[in-house]
Amino acid sequence: MKNIHVLNQQIYITTDEEIKEGDFFLYDETTIRYKTNGTEYHGGDLCHISGIRRYPISESKKIILTTNPLLGGVQAIDDEFLEWFVKNPSREYVNFISYGNEKGTKDYELIIPQEEPKQETLEEAALRLYPDKGYEDELYCDIGEYNRELFIEGAKWQAERSYSYDEVRRIAYNAYCLGQLEEPTEGKFNQWIVEFKK
Repeated sequence: MKNIHVLNQQIYITTDEEIKEGDFFLYDETTIRYKTNGTEYHGGDLCHISGIRRYPISESKKIILTTNPLLGGVQAIDDEFLEWFVKNPSREYVNFISYGNEKGTKDYELIIPQEEPKQETLEEAALRLYPDKGYEDELYCDIGEYNRELFIEGAKWQAERSYSYDEVRRIAYNAYCLGQLEEPTEGKFNQWIVEFKK
């Protein structure tokens, strides 16, 4: 955020595991809620109940690890993972293993990737897709170079016209409010993200 204040940020690791009474969950990727009682059918969707509010299961994820000390009972993220995450801030997904403990609940262990995959450059991808065949035919070589240049320019153009995650969410919400779009389901929204996000 562009302002003079330093605002603390928290990390939440979520999973598709069943959300049970007493669990914290993340609703719609933005709102933290505490499940207070059972699941019920409400308005065409199964919902978790928190207080007097209902939150669709399809848009809720169980929080299993966090840096937020206010979420009592949720396992803390260890320093080793935090150090790795600071070096890899764009990582959206991590693997974990879970195992039972003496309290009858689960403990989680995050698996830190040992090696980050090398990011292929546009030039490397173009050469892989349109390799030089070793022919001495100058016309063929020119076509290969031409195809690589077109590929690179097309990829740059696609990146410039793509939308970020937040932009797709905002566009979908505005279209829904104007009656131009049915209420976007999480599955449909995720499909748009895959198609349009940078």
